Amino acid sequence: MTKQLITIFVLFVTVVISCTKHEIKYKDDHHPFEEKLSTDTLQFKTINEVDKRLILQLDEPSSVVVNSSLISFRIDELIQVRVFNRNTLRITSYSALAISNLQIYCRISGIDDLDAKFLLLTIDSLPAFGQFEYQPAFTKEKAAYKTNNGKYVSFHQPYFDGGDFDFTIESNDKHFQKLSTIRSKWNISFSNFHWNGVSEAGNWREMSPIYAREWIAIMTNYAYMVATPEYKEILLNYKEVFGGDLYGNKGTADIFTSAHYEALYNRMFANTTYLLGRTGMGGGLGGGTTLGADHWIFYSHYISREGWHTVIHEMSHCMGYSHDSNMTYGSAKSGFADSFVPKFHSYLRRRNELPYNDPNILGFIKPENKKYLKLGIEQSFTRPDFKTNEIDSYLELNPIKK
Repeated sequence: MTKQLITIFVLFVTVVISCTKHEIKYKDDHHPFEEKLSTDTLQFKTINEVDKRLILQLDEPSSVVVNSSLISFRIDELIQVRVFNRNTLRITSYSALAISNLQIYCRISGIDDLDAKFLLLTIDSLPAFGQFEYQPAFTKEKAAYKTNNGKYVSFHQPYFDGGDFDFTIESNDKHFQKLSTIRSKWNISFSNFHWNGVSEAGNWREMSPIYAREWIAIMTNYAYMVATPEYKEILLNYKEVFGGDLYGNKGTADIFTSAHYEALYNRMFANTTYLLGRTGMGGGLGGGTTLGADHWIFYSHYISREGWHTVIHEMSHCMGYSHDSNMTYGSAKSGFADSFVPKFHSYLRRRNELPYNDPNILGFIKPENKKYLKLGIEQSFTRPDFKTNEIDSYLELNPIKK
């Protein structure tokens, strides 16, 4: 009994410091303070209209798209939970498909013996690029929750000032399950860079919503690709698969060793910033945090060929590789951008395994959206092939155990 009292006192002292002097009580009793649990269940369609919206809609100005305070995310947090107006959460989907049956869990951080999460909110469905605001019950009054270890927590915290709360999301939705495998920590936002605000001329062009949405599909697909066990297997056995090695900025005098391949693989998951834009170069621009692509890449990326060469070429520049490295240019046997990534995209696309396989998902090439495009559609860039390649052959002989 004495031990229990000491534990409760220590918890109270800790909370006074970290939770703006609002008491959190914690008990193992079967009934939590004889209070009703405060978990909310919402339907998106019934949320007040002023508290919900769709972002990245095609008629929005690019000034909204490039405002990182409104539009930015991390690729491994495509369903984003952020504090909004001190006592309210803003939940935003950067998924191009609707996700059903979302559960948002909360954990009070930095408090000894109180690290178990509890279910805060369930929502029936969140539409593609859907967003809404939600005020938890514990910001209004003392609220009680059951933690996932079978205990209870009861507290009142009017504001989120202290950074005392962590949020996680779960769902049995199949698309969400794919997104949940992503492990890359890429921070993504958009820019008009040096676009002059008027004409379609110069290296940089307007980043309007129809292009930003496709950038999200491209980056999501690639982050999914690098998280697959097949990607790791192929990269770490590169020469066996393709018949040639990757090399660095000193050309063939800089052949990758096994340590280089391991480092390249691990780098795919590092905390990296990409500022995405649209170019008019005949390809794209990349370096540092800057990553730009031409109009045609925003629809050709679905077919596994030219679009992926350009995206990976420019991303390789962002990683510091020059044109002397076959991370940017190379041959069918030894090119990272020329061979490996387009062929691996093809391997997954033909199996319908990517988060976004269908070029009609976002409607870029649909006739009704032509008015939002700055250039036309080259039909040859919309026709995928279904040829097998070295990756198919290798994985058939060396199947991945899952």
